[in-house]
Amino acid sequence: MKKHLFFICPTDHLEGIINRRFKQENYFLTSLGNSLQLEYDSVNEIQELILRRNITEISFVLAHDNRFVLDALHHAELARVSGMGNFYHSMSKLHRKTKIVWQPGNFRTLTLSHLLVDQIKALKSRLKYQLNDRIQMDAKIYDRSKNQFNDAAPELYHLERFCLN
Repeated sequence: MKKHLFFICPTDHLEGIINRRFKQENYFLTSLGNSLQLEYDSVNEIQELILRRNITEISFVLAHDNRFVLDALHHAELARVSGMGNFYHSMSKLHRKTKIVWQPGNFRTLTLSHLLVDQIKALKSRLKYQLNDRIQMDAKIYDRSKNQFNDAAPELYHLERFCLN
């Protein structure tokens, strides 16, 4: 049986939905807005969990209507929640760049995609290389209105390739 680790935001309430949709042995790590800081101790604990449970897949998941992402993009009323300052600053910066680089459209989906893909890149860069070879990673955005998970779109959104003068 596949073993899958999901990084989720607890305010999205996705555990039950994920367990019904992905019928395998699922594990969850939560952080507000999927803003987990991948510091040395955190990464070591994640590596131990991967090895101990023989996890082969990792998904970073956020709901399209995530409370913290929406707040960061529009109001910043929750910016004072402990440990969320960097997240709010990053989201604000991402949102501004998105508006500059892309035609008007669904900036929230693009910003969510970039945030989740950045989390994948950060985790891959910190995991032991032996684990990277055996772990498949992806990012998903859950759309409640359609009750479906959509893959984040990394090929659409690579701001590091743009030079804005």
